[in-house]
Amino acid sequence: MEKVMDPFVGRKRELAILQQVVRFVGPELVAIYGRRRVGKTFLIQTFFSNKSLYIEIVGARKAKQPKQLFNLQKFRKKTFQKMVHPNT
Repeated sequence: MEKVMDPFVGRKRELAILQQVVRFVGPELVAIYGRRRVGKTFLIQTFFSNKSLYIEIVGARKAKQPKQLFNLQKFRKKTFQKMVHPNT
C-alpha cells in the first residue's frame, strides 16, 4: 500500500483556523503573514482550491506599510462596493 504524504506538515493550527472560518456563516477576512518561503501561499491555495470563493491579495514588493494599507483599501472598495450581503 502506497503512503500518501500530507502536504500540510506542521500546519494543524492554521488548518483548524481555516476550517473554522469556512464553517462561519457570514463574511470573514483572514490575513496570513510571516517569513518568506514557508508555504503561506501554498497553504491558502491548496486549502481553498475546492471551496466556493476566496480572494488572494499579495502586497506590493518593497512598499512601506502605509502604501500597502492604502492599496488594500483601494482594492476592497473597488471589489466589494457593489456587493450586497445575502442577509440584507
